[in-house]
Amino acid sequence: MVSFQFSVKAQGLQPLGFVDQPSTINHQPSTINHQPSTSEQVLLTRIRQGEAAAWQRLIDEYEGRLLAFAKSRLKDRQLAEDVVQETFIGFLTALPNYDPSTPLQAFLFSICAHKLTDRLRQTGRRPL
Repeated sequence: MVSFQFSVKAQGLQPLGFVDQPSTINHQPSTINHQPSTSEQVLLTRIRQGEAAAWQRLIDEYEGRLLAFAKSRLKDRQLAEDVVQETFIGFLTALPNYDPSTPLQAFLFSICAHKLTDRLRQTGRRPL
């Protein structure tokens, strides 16, 4: 197999030339397919069906981590609590569009990050 090797320089990729040895670099884009756990699937199904217990379980599982994330950036517990509440509301709003190949935790933290950015814009601060 003939492959083309590159050298990374500050200004970009510089070709080194062709080599006759197989390349050890994987040239295929890496795709990570998240397969939601059965419990995650069941939880989301129950939330979609309007089960209060399932909703409370989601809050219990993620509220602390989301609060720590928001508080670390806002440095204000009350504002962080508001952002976490907005995150859960945003989650419910976005739930019909949720892609199961995205980990639930990543989905929630992504919403939280956007809510943080919105809050920081309102207060005239930049994200930390």
